[in-house]
Amino acid sequence: EFRRVLFRSIVLPALTVLTWRQAGMYTDMETLWQKTLIRNPDCWMAQNNLGNLFLARGKPVEAERFFREALQFSPNHAEALNNIGIALATQGKLAEAIPYFEQAVQLKPDYAEAHYNLGTALANQRKWAEATQHYEQALQLKPGYEEPRYNLAIALAARGKLAEAVHDFERVLEIKP
Repeated sequence: EFRRVLFRSIVLPALTVLTWRQAGMYTDMETLWQKTLIRNPDCWMAQNNLGNLFLARGKPVEAERFFREALQFSPNHAEALNNIGIALATQGKLAEAIPYFEQAVQLKPDYAEAHYNLGTALANQRKWAEATQHYEQALQLKPGYEEPRYNLAIALAARGKLAEAVHDFERVLEIKP
């Protein structure tokens, strides 16, 4: 009986207070990752996830800073490399972005999104043949990933391969009318 009273009067309220304090850490994703970094400054995952939050908010400069930090702790992390490439490309720094995408696909050849992003950066530089290869690779790795198909059609049209381009445009329209 004494143990139950002790538990209800001291332990349970103490656990409630600790739970309430801990829950404040999870008010939003930014708070979670910031608090994670306070406790573990070397956490590349928290840096990368904060970068993704800022990228989603349309703040690529801030995102780039977090991705660079992530790469300090995990230099061969393909996702962070791809993400810094996206942040740079979003800022119009295609020449700087391309090596990050290339390194991401070199480290993780089956990374469809990095192939797509590399293809898009190359297409924006009018390097149509190279872009085509990366779009095709992205589609081969992830057949239901239709964004590369649309861009592939544009790259094929730019290269004068109109019949192939029309075929891919039609496929895109079938899937996403």
